[in-house]
Amino acid sequence: MRGTKLERLEGYAKILLEGYDLRPAEVLIVVSQSGMNPGPLEAAMEAKSKGLKVVAITSLEQSSKAKSRHSNGKRLFEIADLVIDNCVPAGDACVEIGPGVPKTSPLSTVVGAAILQAMVAEVARRLFQAGTAPPIWLSANVPGGDERAAQLAARFGGTRLKPF
Repeated sequence: MRGTKLERLEGYAKILLEGYDLRPAEVLIVVSQSGMNPGPLEAAMEAKSKGLKVVAITSLEQSSKAKSRHSNGKRLFEIADLVIDNCVPAGDACVEIGPGVPKTSPLSTVVGAAILQAMVAEVARRLFQAGTAPPIWLSANVPGGDERAAQLAARFGGTRLKPF
């Protein structure tokens, strides 16, 4: 319930993003099945105002028919620079267990994770083909993982959280 309330609260995403060192020419990926709530929309708008590119992962079937809950009337796919349709049906559920019972088993989380990992792999491949060593993080649970994480954190500034 709290997450739903915060996602629908205008102004919250801007405050949340103030805690991060967002830099022009970086990319922010915004994931929202419905693409209609103020949180994801404002995250996209704030990122664009700071010169970032915005990639949206959303259900075009659902969001194209949805009414925006933001005062500007826009939906995520109308704001993003690049839209990836997760092809998840409206309602984000896939298993019908009986007549009159709502469908269960949401798909957007697992589909979104697969899309994100495919993006990571493609970017790494393109960097490698261009002659740049891709900054691939290793599991902290394999030999050299902690050292690799420290190297990449030093190179990229860790999570670049701003102090409050």
